[in-house]
Amino acid sequence: MNSEQYERQNLLEKDAETLALVEAMGEIGGSEPSQKSERKIEAPPRVRDEGPRRPALNEVALYGRAGQVVNTIFPHSEADKSALLLHFLAGYGNLIGRSAHCQVESTRHFSNTFFGCVGETAKARKGTAWNRVRDVLARIDAPWARDRIQSGLSSGEGLIAAVAGGDDGAAAADKRLFVLQPELASTLKVMSREGNTLSPVIREAWDSGTLRTLVKRDPLHAEDAHISIVGHITADELCRYLTATESANGFANRFLWSCSSRSKCLPEGGNLSERELDALADLLRVHAARGLPLIHRVPGAGERRLSRPGSLEPHGHPECCANG
Repeated sequence: MNSEQYERQNLLEKDAETLALVEAMGEIGGSEPSQKSERKIEAPPRVRDEGPRRPALNEVALYGRAGQVVNTIFPHSEADKSALLLHFLAGYGNLIGRSAHCQVESTRHFSNTFFGCVGETAKARKGTAWNRVRDVLARIDAPWARDRIQSGLSSGEGLIAAVAGGDDGAAAADKRLFVLQPELASTLKVMSREGNTLSPVIREAWDSGTLRTLVKRDPLHAEDAHISIVGHITADELCRYLTATESANGFANRFLWSCSSRSKCLPEGGNLSERELDALADLLRVHAARGLPLIHRVPGAGERRLSRPGSLEPHGHPECCANG
């Protein structure tokens, strides 16, 4: 044994577990195991690496009517709780129209939610989550489920046309539009093309609902459009096709992004009865008909948000957070 091998032997003997593993592979001193250690040391069992664990949905999120819907469906579905919840909030928020809102200074934030559901193809049960939610919403408003759920998001002009009304200039009778994009990656790829106006139109749809194209021939214009967007995508596609520009210009910031995975294995799809679905629809129908013009946060919500580290960025002015 030369000096280099001797030093290596001494270092390895300081770590018994490492020595046992290496000796078993015959890597010390060529191909022969070391004879210096007479004590038999068993190598620790190998632990299967299951990858990073994503955070579980806090049960606090499942309150009110939305929580009731999710908790009723979840035992009978392979879908993820977070996917069920956010599909429901986006779908029901579009169904009730442009009425319920929160007021932040002079800006009204309506219930038109943008949601990106991220998960593996054929494993995350993204489509299953939406189909379960749609089954409930269709019982509340069948015309909405039939006519106002669309897909094929590819251009800003097409999105405006869907809520702009007829060629005679008459306003659309129904300004609600729920865009379900099962392949959101294709939309992100289209947005990267030069001259495509989809990204700014989507951002304006989230902000104000006033959409227009400033062109000389056949201009498009829509007021009070109530557009919600739900897109399904894999994590690899999201990393590949969401450009740095769209991450920085506010497009991605307008979406709620949530990971989805199969919650359980139900080969027969559960046993959710028609009576339970009808009961949920009846409960939600009452609230949809009543309407909620202004939604207030519960007392203490603002203070609780300020108490969370990093919840609000002072942008170089600490007093703006300290003074509320």
